[in-house]
Amino acid sequence: MGGRNKRSRAVVDEEETAAWIAAVSGQVETQAAPPPVSPDWPAPAAAFAARMLALASTATRPRPSVSAAFGLAAILRMALAFRFRVPEWFNAIEATLSDHIRTLRSEDIIFSESARAFYGSGGASMPGTVAPSLRDLKARAALDALLFALWALAARRKQRVPHPVRVTDAIERVLLASEEGGRAVRRVLRLDSEVATSWGAAAPSNANPVWLPGASALLRLLRARWVEAIVLLEQLAASAGADAVDVSVAQGNAGARLRAALHRWWCTGRDCGARHMSFAVPSPGVIRQICGEHGSIVELGAGNGYWSTLCQRHLASRGARIWALDISPPPPWHQKVWRRPRARVCFGSAEDLGSREIASAETLLLCMPSPGESTLAEDALRAFRGPRVAYVGEWGTGMTGTRAFHTTLTHEFRLVAAVPLPAMLQTRVALHVFERLRGAAEGAPPAKAHQVCAVCGSAATLRQCPWSRSLIACSDKCWRAAEAKHLALLEFAFCGARCTDRPAFEVWDPVGWLEAGQASERDWFALAEATPQPERLT
Repeated sequence: MGGRNKRSRAVVDEEETAAWIAAVSGQVETQAAPPPVSPDWPAPAAAFAARMLALASTATRPRPSVSAAFGLAAILRMALAFRFRVPEWFNAIEATLSDHIRTLRSEDIIFSESARAFYGSGGASMPGTVAPSLRDLKARAALDALLFALWALAARRKQRVPHPVRVTDAIERVLLASEEGGRAVRRVLRLDSEVATSWGAAAPSNANPVWLPGASALLRLLRARWVEAIVLLEQLAASAGADAVDVSVAQGNAGARLRAALHRWWCTGRDCGARHMSFAVPSPGVIRQICGEHGSIVELGAGNGYWSTLCQRHLASRGARIWALDISPPPPWHQKVWRRPRARVCFGSAEDLGSREIASAETLLLCMPSPGESTLAEDALRAFRGPRVAYVGEWGTGMTGTRAFHTTLTHEFRLVAAVPLPAMLQTRVALHVFERLRGAAEGAPPAKAHQVCAVCGSAATLRQCPWSRSLIACSDKCWRAAEAKHLALLEFAFCGARCTDRPAFEVWDPVGWLEAGQASERDWFALAEATPQPERLT
């Protein structure tokens, strides 16, 4: 997405600033290492926990270590996920981490903002009650954002620490290995086979692993946090003596609070991923669809090169090439912190698509082009002369690209594939593959409307679910006919929470193109909330 912020908004309010000042005031006294006694870690995560404990002990007085801070944060994050209740140990680890943060934030202005956001959100604290609570998600989310900020700080210093997704991977292994977790996750995956397939789910059998191999780090992050929320909701229901927690309309304020908490949980993972990996979640099938059996690829607005790197690995076996261009490429150190080779992102704009070398590319890849920015999407279509365009984004909503960009694709290209991406709550991003029309002789019709009723296929007077944006209907009749599918989608999106009813059709949001300055304040805010916000968290 070119590394550009999509929509700026304030990160820290006065209360967060006050919390930050209180947290960082006082003399910094860095402890050399965490207490030697720690809980017994579950077997699937024991080796990784030992490695993080070793990292946490690398600090030396008087200067703290980024590696040590990362290890401490990872230990706390796993302790919260596994609900360890060892107050003295937990509090000592937390205090040591705070000492490190106080010093590190004074040395790096970017990390300073992340640290302020961490303390403003409440930081990491052990749950105050034995029973699970939705408040548990807030502390876990704060540590997720902090881990990404520490990883980025280490990268800027040309140091290596484990990728934050390694932490969520370790947590997921433990949760899926438990009878309770594995059963709950498989139950939710069976609700919608299409969505489960896009997420890389294996055949629904207790004898099989839950996921197929080969997922990108961003997809693994999405899935691991979804699994974690499912298990927490199962624990919440068990502690209340219920079959499941409920997000239905009939639950009133209690249901609304649960939906809001789960939405915030989704947003943390989504926005961390947007800043450090990609605005859209790739799956192995989507990468194969982009590369196909065609030749070289050029990506414009490549950002940090996440999608280009995945395509490059797929193309390497047949000798095809990918060019990754952006008007703000990542700094040179970014290339050196990864353990596997990555696509090199070079400075370039739409004008460079006509250069002699790049003109040989057969496919133009545009991943989540910035909204309303004609110099990326529109100019790219005008300059590119190859036969294929792979567009990753939302079709016709205003979240990505421009209206003129979508119009050009509709009239000058034909749609050959539309593949939904692994979806997060309130997004319906897809890969759209187009082939250029080469004249009237082909007789190919224009691309069909991408926004249609999920029941009858109509493209008129469409409305979308305000909770998830994942289902579209054209009438109250179709709304009723889609009830079973819709409830399954909502239960999937809300991490297995029971959903026995849903918003009435008359309160659904109209579907259509939204433009800054033209859409209502309510509609524009809703679209902004659904859009990844990389500048918001870290």
